[in-house]
Amino acid sequence: GGGGGGGGGASFPAAVGATVLPTFGGHEVFVGCSFLFDAVVSDPLGLYTPLIVPANGSSLPPGASLGPAPAGCGGVPLASCVRLLWAPQRGSEGSHHRVCLGAS
Repeated sequence: GGGGGGGGGASFPAAVGATVLPTFGGHEVFVGCSFLFDAVVSDPLGLYTPLIVPANGSSLPPGASLGPAPAGCGGVPLASCVRLLWAPQRGSEGSHHRVCLGAS
């Protein structure tokens, strides 16, 4: 099974200098394998501590979780980061899932 896509968040433009969640495109992930993606978002003005959450009505597929990403958020200052980890479960072969992450 596999798939996923989309960064994004609110319907207004990002603040000048803001780090925008990248689109992580489509991926095939197979039972017995894992997929991970580190999402990073920042507020360069330091006014807010952004949170990264499932967005646009999406939810995580069975066997997926959001957890802490490696310390330092890839060197992005004033950032929040999470790691999406997904290990598809047996019986999900042939399934397609869309995961959207947003910042709030």
